Amino acid sequence: MKIDVEMKFDEIKPGEFAKALSLAMFAEKEQVRTDCNFYVRADSWTMRNTTFMPSGTTSDADSISITWNTDYAERVYNSGTPSHDENPNASLRWAEVAEQHFGETWREQIRKGIVDALNK
Repeated sequence: MKIDVEMKFDEIKPGEFAKALSLAMFAEKEQVRTDCNFYVRADSWTMRNTTFMPSGTTSDADSISITWNTDYAERVYNSGTPSHDENPNASLRWAEVAEQHFGETWREQIRKGIVDALNK
């Protein structure tokens, strides 16, 4: 005996998913920055205080761009020994450390944001 079952799902109109993804990414970007700055190297907190995220849309709808805007950001991101006097969580490559600790939470929040946006 053979049983055929057909399931129909609500259609997602062209552009709706891209819009939902964009809204979800926008909603999550501040959390990503906060979590990255949890591990930022700090003495006077200049590095954390110069963090910004370029506004507007990017060609990569699946990424969040964060900039630490100091003359020495790249050097201290990749090398040296972070002082733990001001930030006991300070680390080299702090954004990557944050992704290791919080990445799955970020992805889950983005997935939830997409579903929420599509269900509105």
